Amino acid sequence: FAVLRATMVAPRPSQTARSFIDKSLHRHEDELYRCVCGDKGVQKGIAESKIDAAGLSGKVKITQGDYHELDKIYPADYFDRAVFLESLGHAANPPLVLKSAYQVVKDRGHIYIKDFFVKETYDESLSTKIRTIVSNINKHYKYNTLDLGITIHGLRSAGWHIVYIRRPNFV
Repeated sequence: FAVLRATMVAPRPSQTARSFIDKSLHRHEDELYRCVCGDKGVQKGIAESKIDAAGLSGKVKITQGDYHELDKIYPADYFDRAVFLESLGHAANPPLVLKSAYQVVKDRGHIYIKDFFVKETYDESLSTKIRTIVSNINKHYKYNTLDLGITIHGLRSAGWHIVYIRRPNFV
């Protein structure tokens, strides 16, 4: 049982994402795979250090690569799940990433995306504030806050079937 987790430098997963990954690992003794995108191996080194510190060596395999090209890195139908934790917004072409992930996830597999999306509103004052916040996030984190409609279209075009979309439960 293998899970692809695409991330930049391994942000702390939400409880929902942790549960999604943990269920996979506790039922099976196979490796958890994680594809780390980055240049010059810096992020790969950081991830490997965190894995060693957590005592997970041998359970997690780090592969440096471009997640736009997952289908060139891994064989078709290789993973049971693909997990994107605040990483899809770093993609130059999110629909291509979703298509590539579809190719490497087994039939009846799952994709989990926890990311930032622009909130839509008819309130012009709130809309102005949202645009300012999104602009700051994109600038300071070198990010491209996702458009939910474009993401849904990318998922459907790639072949994914959407089971549910929900608002996060922030405390």
